[in-house]
Amino acid sequence: MTIFFIFLFVFGQIPSVALAQFKGGSNGGDKESSLGSDIFVGGAQQGSPAANSATGGSLSHNAAVKLAFSVSPSSTVHTQRFARQPVVVIEDSSGNIVTSDNTTQVTMAIMNNPGASDMEGTTVMTAVNGVVSFTDLKVYKPGEQYTLIATAPGLTSAVSAPFDIFPSTGINGVAVLNSTSGSASSATYVIYGWVEADHNIQHLDGVNDTCHSFVVMDSTGNPAETLTTTIDTTNDWCK
Repeated sequence: MTIFFIFLFVFGQIPSVALAQFKGGSNGGDKESSLGSDIFVGGAQQGSPAANSATGGSLSHNAAVKLAFSVSPSSTVHTQRFARQPVVVIEDSSGNIVTSDNTTQVTMAIMNNPGASDMEGTTVMTAVNGVVSFTDLKVYKPGEQYTLIATAPGLTSAVSAPFDIFPSTGINGVAVLNSTSGSASSATYVIYGWVEADHNIQHLDGVNDTCHSFVVMDSTGNPAETLTTTIDTTNDWCK
């Protein structure tokens, strides 16, 4: 009996530990308040900077410090826009997207420029929830290992993955006025057509290449006249 009594006495001196139990709460994004006041319970995910208490903010991100490419542009031919347009995100120092940013303007430009090209399209876009999506960019001169650079005031810039711009092939033509033949209304024209790749006229050999007829359209878009052409292998055109 004595031993049993002592055991109970010793056990009774050990302080009990109160374990807080999370009781759940509504799923509406509000902070849960069913825990003890000394326990951090998170907060509504509103995209505000992180804080050390539930009432001070959420755990989503810190302040914006840098840009990053989440999507780099695709390789394409120089006559077309990127099939995969670049997407830039605004991040904090830990790489979290700053989803509360809807004002930062990001400028896109060519960084590595092997073709000495300009870029066409809308090069300045505004963030939406920390994401900047470009829609109509095009680099129009061929070259290998192009890169783009994204910049914004106060943020570290980002450089895209490299991509290539391929030369394309197409048919060009021109009508040249014969100015010695009278007035413009009665003048004659010479029609030239040629094949061009990367802004260079391609050779016509007269064996594998054939010239087809030109169809002249009137102002309403209907065929007005069909012209027969002949190949000129010296000048590499059809005339």
